[in-house]
Amino acid sequence: MIIYDDKNKQRLTGVTLFLTPEEAAELGDSATDLSENPDKQHHHVNSADYSSEITLAVFTKENLAISMLNHNCSFVKAKMPRQNEASNHSTRAD
Repeated sequence: MIIYDDKNKQRLTGVTLFLTPEEAAELGDSATDLSENPDKQHHHVNSADYSSEITLAVFTKENLAISMLNHNCSFVKAKMPRQNEASNHSTRAD
């Protein structure tokens, strides 16, 4: 799980959401849809007056970097191993 602060461009360790029952239902429906169709990558859940928005994204190891870059997550380049490093780690016997 990655929780990302769009405004401050940083990763967070926790967040508390206060949702109306309708927003919670929409969030649940979005999560279900994304878990069943990860190729959709993300959904937006807005408050009734559109003053707040949750972007719910699903990632796989294949699309994580693309998903993060599409959402302008500044830490993704620093956290993602380069292709040759990733393959070296997967074959090492530690």
